[in-house]
Amino acid sequence: MPEFGSTFLLPRIVGLGKALDLCLTGRIIDASEALEVGLVSKVVPHDDLMNEAMAAATALANGPTAALSLVKKVIHQGLVADVDQAQNNEEEAFAWCLRSPEHFEGVRAFFEKRPARFH
Repeated sequence: MPEFGSTFLLPRIVGLGKALDLCLTGRIIDASEALEVGLVSKVVPHDDLMNEAMAAATALANGPTAALSLVKKVIHQGLVADVDQAQNNEEEAFAWCLRSPEHFEGVRAFFEKRPARFH
């Protein structure tokens, strides 16, 4: 029996058919199938895992963290919203982003042809 919210999340990630396949058979899948069905977003060789993870974490940490946090929030809200509410949430978030210090820094950095410094 799936647990920890898997019956809610898994069909939304991999689709109903694949979720039923995985849960009814209980079979173990390898990394390439996990990538194929969308359970993971990237597969790297074991020896490269920590470097890849740290590079991804560093890129996110150096990015516009307030905007990234808002993206996560709006996407999660979209899981339970109807399309009109989801669009409203997006519009509000987008408007906030346009007024944010991160936006102004990103635009300045673009015109000054330099990396943005969000922190």
